[in-house]
Amino acid sequence: FPAADSTTGLMGALGIMIALLAREQGTARGQVVDLAVFEALLRLMDYPVPALTGADHSPRRNGLRQPMDFAPGGMFRTSDGVWLTVSAGSAETAQRLLRAVGGDALADDPRFATLAEMSHHMTVVFDAINDFVTQHTLAEVETEFARHDAVASRVLSVEGITTNAQIGQRGDFVSVEGDPTKVIGPVPHLSATPGALRWLGRAPGADTRSILCELGFDDKQITALYEAGIIGLDGTRNTP
Repeated sequence: FPAADSTTGLMGALGIMIALLAREQGTARGQVVDLAVFEALLRLMDYPVPALTGADHSPRRNGLRQPMDFAPGGMFRTSDGVWLTVSAGSAETAQRLLRAVGGDALADDPRFATLAEMSHHMTVVFDAINDFVTQHTLAEVETEFARHDAVASRVLSVEGITTNAQIGQRGDFVSVEGDPTKVIGPVPHLSATPGALRWLGRAPGADTRSILCELGFDDKQITALYEAGIIGLDGTRNTP
């Protein structure tokens, strides 16, 4: 997934909105939005830099766990081959999770009385969750987790995403007439200006004429470029 490209586009759009607001408020006439692609991901990383510079702690790769996991969670595979993501972000939810995978003996262990204490024994917690999930089917895990109000969610395949009832109800997949291909539609959903899909991809040269006109070329010059085979127009290219 091109996370850097997509996130940079979003942050760039946000920068434009901020610049427009500053113009409307009279604090700036206009300004350059300067954004490098790597900076979008750097901004999303957040904690590794202060962890190193403020606490002299360098986060390391940690398998299917977070590099600095202060609360139980991770990715686990059931005995029937289904991947689950498990998360417990508070002491209360962590206790429920531990009780689901290890019973009272694990949940009442004094090492896990608080998240702060639990963080020192996260390998034990992770292994307990992993042992339980890998030895049970998805249905068994879901039943036990539901009984203890613990949090786990199935990791959907693309097939699962495209057939998911909630996503379908939200209308997040759209297409253009005459093409079976579906893509993700405009998000967020706006009531007055929702946006619409016009094409899945423009034909080569579809916008060449309008762009050259904006650059000062007249029709005669554009035609000459086309006849010389230098440019294509509306999906066609002349071969002199």
